[in-house]
Amino acid sequence: GVQTCALPISRFEYQLSISSHPCCWGVDYADCPTNPPWEKVVKCMADAGYAGTELGPVGYYDPEQLGGLLSSLDLQLVAGNIFEKLEEPGELAGILAKVHTSCRTLQKHGAKLFVIVPHVAPERIATAGRPADAPRLSDDRWAHYMDAIKQVAEVTKSYGIKSTVHPHAGCWLEYEDEVERAMRELPAELVSVPSPFAFVSSM
Repeated sequence: GVQTCALPISRFEYQLSISSHPCCWGVDYADCPTNPPWEKVVKCMADAGYAGTELGPVGYYDPEQLGGLLSSLDLQLVAGNIFEKLEEPGELAGILAKVHTSCRTLQKHGAKLFVIVPHVAPERIATAGRPADAPRLSDDRWAHYMDAIKQVAEVTKSYGIKSTVHPHAGCWLEYEDEVERAMRELPAELVSVPSPFAFVSSM
């Protein structure tokens, strides 16, 4: 028979500390009536072997009880995020208020990262993955979009928290040209814009 020489497993062992997010349990909005109890979600994360959690939508986790529960389960709060309509001027004041609220909790727990997740738009959901067919923001609306991201990042920076933007399907920041434009227009020292396209092209 064929003999094989197995390499020692220890040569390939390394540890990663991975966190989860309430959205993995269907929690995108704090006021959704079908949300599971937040304490149950955190306990499920611990049971699944995660090392930490992101904060999720403002108002879902109870900031007064969160610390005690995390400590009892040996979990860390590692990041916060927003999932908001950054392209809408009328939404910005409320968005910034949520960012301040999130950052106060993050700062209390020593978390250093904030993820800016643009909300999906119906017309972009309908054309997700099809850049040639997708509608685009006008230059004026794009400028507001970028300015809103900058303002969010300025708030997080004031708490000592670094912002990153999460491009994804169905929002106004999905396609390669949009990601590259955002990378040019957003100050790298203020907010990072990871490019999945650069990663794919390097493979």
